[in-house]
Amino acid sequence: MAALTQLPTELLLQICYIVSSNYHSTGQADLSRLSRTCRRLLSLVQPLVFTVLSRNEIPRATQIKLLRTLHSRPDLALHLQYLSISSPYLTSYEPDLVPSDMTYIANLFTSLNLSLPSQIANLTPESLLSSPTARLFLIELILLHTPNLTHLHLPFNTEWELPILSRLAKQKPVGSNLLPKLRHLHISHYYISGDRFDVPFHEIISLCAMAQGVEELWTYNPGSDFGLGSGNEGGGVVYPLRKLKRLEFDDVCGVNEELLYNMVESAPELEVFGLVWNPAGDTYNWSGEGTVADVWKALGLRRETLREVRLDVLRSDDDLEVGRLGWWSLEGFVKLEVLKMGEFALDVLREAWRERRRFLGFQGVDDGGFVRGLLPRRIKEVTLWEPDGALVGGMKALAEAVRQGEYPDLKQVVVAPPDLMSDRWYDGWAGESEWSRASAHLRKAFARSGVVFEVQTERVYGVLGPSWERCPPKYLGQPAWGNEQQGH
Repeated sequence: MAALTQLPTELLLQICYIVSSNYHSTGQADLSRLSRTCRRLLSLVQPLVFTVLSRNEIPRATQIKLLRTLHSRPDLALHLQYLSISSPYLTSYEPDLVPSDMTYIANLFTSLNLSLPSQIANLTPESLLSSPTARLFLIELILLHTPNLTHLHLPFNTEWELPILSRLAKQKPVGSNLLPKLRHLHISHYYISGDRFDVPFHEIISLCAMAQGVEELWTYNPGSDFGLGSGNEGGGVVYPLRKLKRLEFDDVCGVNEELLYNMVESAPELEVFGLVWNPAGDTYNWSGEGTVADVWKALGLRRETLREVRLDVLRSDDDLEVGRLGWWSLEGFVKLEVLKMGEFALDVLREAWRERRRFLGFQGVDDGGFVRGLLPRRIKEVTLWEPDGALVGGMKALAEAVRQGEYPDLKQVVVAPPDLMSDRWYDGWAGESEWSRASAHLRKAFARSGVVFEVQTERVYGVLGPSWERCPPKYLGQPAWGNEQQGH
């Protein structure tokens, strides 16, 4: 060890990064062991151990140890930037808290000038394991000790609550400064047999209210409880999302159209939007009287900021109307560079185009003019999921428009089956044969302008969740590390 400890600090840090560089290795545990070998390595390595904490499961016995450490060592708490938990407790129903832990928690509330929530105060260690209200309460206390946290992934169940954070979020100005550096928030779903397929929206918004600077929000299907917000002059609800740049909905989502509209309206800097919308399917969350057009109406609020849109809609002919839209072209989306949309999302715009032509007295269908005028001028990448064969002619017109210089930045056009969807919703692609027959001609037509055109016939499943969740980001200034049980 004498030779190792005599190395310059920069080389020792590089060695630590290499030790922990494999996300699926035992790098974090190795760092912890290394920090216990001598005093110099303790002071150097221990902060690295606490920078990124990523686990599939953290039993409460481990949570309480982490809480005690962060509370007693605020210098280490300052280093915690990345916290990812897939499950807040082990599946075992053996109690993992003891009465002395409850005494410590009560004393901690006193030291933090907080009152113990009634939902928790009368619970025994055994009952905490089965109480939905208290399922995340230790995680809440841990979050109160993470002032430099930038990335957070929490699982949620439809019955789970954040009694501590929800109350603090409403206390201004204290509530808005509890997680001042949180920028990336991922809320996943922890399913328990028989539950609804949604997460409590008011708890998500409570976390956002505590941060005020969240730029990226990935969330599972938000329940229509609407939650924390304030009214605006138009009678809607304003949520604390003013810094939000990315809004992604995990899996197949049944978000209420009014809630969606208010979320987009509350995010004036929104740049990236992703949604696979299933308004009436297996979400146990009927979206109301919404139509497919309601999603485009919400996105229309952010014409001047959106750079990427991914929108697919699941519906059958009898469960959801296309709806009416007062505009059809995306030309007003002046910064849009990446567009991926499914059959029914496209149908809304095409129907608006046809209605406009009828109003102007034109006869017949001109899908060539529709496709050619659909896209904004700065578009770089276009993907159409399951387009019908009638649009092949329109795609040829688009290729000609590109040749004439109308879309100078366009690099790629893809026609494909849908992604991010389970097989039970996919019963074939009606227009596949028409697109396959035309693919060679279209490929050559686009190639004249340097654009790659492709017709995919095999399903390519998208990966759910943010990229930083699958591998902790190196841009934290630290390597990607975790344990071998990590599931992403």
